[in-house]
Amino acid sequence: MAKKRRALNSTQEPVSRRRFERLAIELPVSIRTGGTGKGSSEETRTLDLSRAGASFVSRRAYRAGTVLRLCFPDLPDLDPKEGGLASRVVRVVQSGPGGQKTIAVKFKDLGEANLAFGELLRTRMRISSALLGLMRAISPGADLGSVMVDIRWATERALESERSLLLLCDRKTNTLSLAPHIFRYQEGLSIPLGTGLAGWVVEKAKIANVQNLPDDPRYLPETEKYFDSQSRSALCIPLPKENGLSPGVLVAINKRYGKFTNEDVMVGKAIANQAAAVLREAKLFASIRGLKNYYERILESVGTGILTFDLLGNLTTVNRAATGLFGFRPPNDVSKGFRTLFEGFANSRWASLTEEVLRTRTASKAFDVRFLRGDGINLSLNVNAMPMQDAEGGYLGTVLVAEDITHEQRLMNTLCRYMAREVAEAVLQDKGRGELGGKKTEVAILMTDIRNFTTMSEQMDPWDIVALLNDYFPRIINVVFSHQGMVDKFIGDSILAVFGVPSPREDDSLRAVRAALEMRRQLEAINRERRQKKLRTIEMGIGITSGIVISGNIGSERRMDFTVIGDPVNLAARLEGLTKELERKILVSEQVQQVICKEIPCEALGEFSVKGKREKVPVFAVATPEEGGE
Repeated sequence: MAKKRRALNSTQEPVSRRRFERLAIELPVSIRTGGTGKGSSEETRTLDLSRAGASFVSRRAYRAGTVLRLCFPDLPDLDPKEGGLASRVVRVVQSGPGGQKTIAVKFKDLGEANLAFGELLRTRMRISSALLGLMRAISPGADLGSVMVDIRWATERALESERSLLLLCDRKTNTLSLAPHIFRYQEGLSIPLGTGLAGWVVEKAKIANVQNLPDDPRYLPETEKYFDSQSRSALCIPLPKENGLSPGVLVAINKRYGKFTNEDVMVGKAIANQAAAVLREAKLFASIRGLKNYYERILESVGTGILTFDLLGNLTTVNRAATGLFGFRPPNDVSKGFRTLFEGFANSRWASLTEEVLRTRTASKAFDVRFLRGDGINLSLNVNAMPMQDAEGGYLGTVLVAEDITHEQRLMNTLCRYMAREVAEAVLQDKGRGELGGKKTEVAILMTDIRNFTTMSEQMDPWDIVALLNDYFPRIINVVFSHQGMVDKFIGDSILAVFGVPSPREDDSLRAVRAALEMRRQLEAINRERRQKKLRTIEMGIGITSGIVISGNIGSERRMDFTVIGDPVNLAARLEGLTKELERKILVSEQVQQVICKEIPCEALGEFSVKGKREKVPVFAVATPEEGGE
């Protein structure tokens, strides 16, 4: 029994030993048959090594006993002078689809094979150590500049170089630039792609191992100032291509001991491959972080209040406007539930609206919803409640967008329909804006009217008339606003615009005339578009005057309008009416002509009788763009 047990152990021991003596690695192998002729490259899935030989997957069939030489294209330093490791095929096994076969070979010289593969393992360990050092050096979530510095330090340690550089391509300017975080060099130093040694490496996507830098014809000392007078040798490795182009180059300068070898090239390539991946991640992270900051700034800058709640209904985000509206303040109120934040009967509509969206996951709108703030202020808000989703459509929670429509906001929205925002803000600053009455103000008045509009209305389809006015009015009104004017009222197809309310300026008349000239340019654009569509063109006349008017709220307590009344308003209308009779586009009064004459020339047309005036009125014409004017 003991003999049987010893016999069993003696048969099991070699099996156990073989199991631990085998090593499987991935390695490109070039095979030469009989030591002569052109070898065929074999990209192996695995190369199984043992004490006596190896096995690999091949697409070719070799007979048992065939003499082969195994060479390793990626490891030229490890190849014997004879051109590879001599071996003999001992077994061929069908191993997979497509005719693949596993070829087992036995090495002729075991000492030579052990030396070669020992060097192979040492090189692989060096590469692994370099990559591990690179990954340890880079902090998760670090900014792009820090990542680039970490790559340089890891390169210097792995390649035993005195210095290293990382240059990146800017495809917009077609230049190769040093990272601005690299000290000792001029910030922003860059060279055109294809220029100098580093530029050649990137353009050709080829490695350059230069043993004597000053003697290399590709090196341009006057341009490549990142090399200094102490630079003797350089190993330049392009980063792997992205979209067919190399994004940069990794440069190691001055090997500390000896020269850069082919093994250094292998290590450098591994570092460059990993560095490229790390840089892509860092750029992506920087892009995401920049996008996040961008949207956060937008969130803080918008005038509407925004609240977000998670799946459990707990508050997660409060922007600045929402803090002002609701009084919720991060971080004190963040993580509180919506029922706590919207407690009480006065705010029950807010709680029910939030709960409805959380439960149904459908958007909902509500108008003029009251909110009682903690300080006793009662607000009227429009609210838009929407479910939040991620890129994959997963549900994240709810967002509430609230717009203040209390008195100030309502009035501002109304005023902005008739005047530029800065003018409306000035109106709102007037403490007496809500009272009936007015004050004397010197202003410029502009009246514009579409000629023969009544006749056109009778001849055109009503829908065409509406379309015409919807195209015409916005353009003309925007001109008034852009020159800080106010649209006082619409009278059919006529527009009455005022320049100088609520606060008069010295250039009110000049801005009114400039607005009239811009209106003519807009009219030309409208007619050009209508001619292209084979539609009827339109014409308009403009009258401008200035003087003292009464501006303010006119009407009753229940219905009032902010408007202007006075003789200049009537005169502007009369001047606009004269444009057709005198066949001119823009007519101005004598008061306006005296103010603008130094900048905008006018033609005196004489004195004319106008309705409402006992004496004749001097009338002047302004040359329009189509007449060669401004």
